[in-house]
Amino acid sequence: MAALALTLLSGACAVRPVLSPQEQADVDRIQAYLDGLHGLRARFLQIGADGATSSGIVWYEPGKLRIDYEQPARMEVVATGTHLVAHRESDDSTTRIALSSNPLGLLLVPGLRLSGDITVTDIQRRAGVLQASLARTSNPAQGLLTLVFNDTGALQLVGLEAVDARRQRTSFHLIDPQAGLALDPGLFRPQAA
Repeated sequence: MAALALTLLSGACAVRPVLSPQEQADVDRIQAYLDGLHGLRARFLQIGADGATSSGIVWYEPGKLRIDYEQPARMEVVATGTHLVAHRESDDSTTRIALSSNPLGLLLVPGLRLSGDITVTDIQRRAGVLQASLARTSNPAQGLLTLVFNDTGALQLVGLEAVDARRQRTSFHLIDPQAGLALDPGLFRPQAA
């Protein structure tokens, strides 16, 4: 159900050390977009490696993420600081996962920079779409996170894709993303810690 949040514990990827000038220009555009991204809210559709789907609402502020799964079962996932906390409503259980070894943690690094501790391993372009794959420079085997953008002039984040250590892929598609919203700070407090 919450494959993106809970199965991103480890990953496998190869770090490509040199980007072409066009790829570096794309990385610079993505960095500028991420520097200005705040107050994001969107509906989502998640597709797990087994083809199972989940849906709900996601909120993002730099360094903070909340995912409310509505289907097939209710679950709240809040990621801030160093941990992701998932609270499953059906059995009132809570799981904590360290973000330092989770590809999702790449998106939640305070002062996110697409250099230094994070390496851009690949840039892909196709009509109206730009993708950037990220890994931890010190240990790329911990996971690969790909950011997917609509690129029709201005960039807009429309999805995430993660690959785990078994090369299982989980996709997270954002539906009608809206950014620049004033989000309630309480959204990023886990129900149960």
